[in-house]
Amino acid sequence: MLGGIFWWARNYFEEISVGEKWGITLLLSGASGNLWERIIYQHVTDFLYFYHDIFFTLHFPIFN
Repeated sequence: MLGGIFWWARNYFEEISVGEKWGITLLLSGASGNLWERIIYQHVTDFLYFYHDIFFTLHFPIFN
């Protein structure tokens, strides 16, 4: 499956703009990083985690 994604990206990259190339690259690198963490650690760690406890309690994880 991963080989198919790379083949598709290689053939598709010739027809798109630089901005779209960066977007697809970031998307694929994030997905492969999440897959790696899922295989190795059996969970994906949050990149950022916000906690608010002044007027009310708010837990807000931001996933990578």
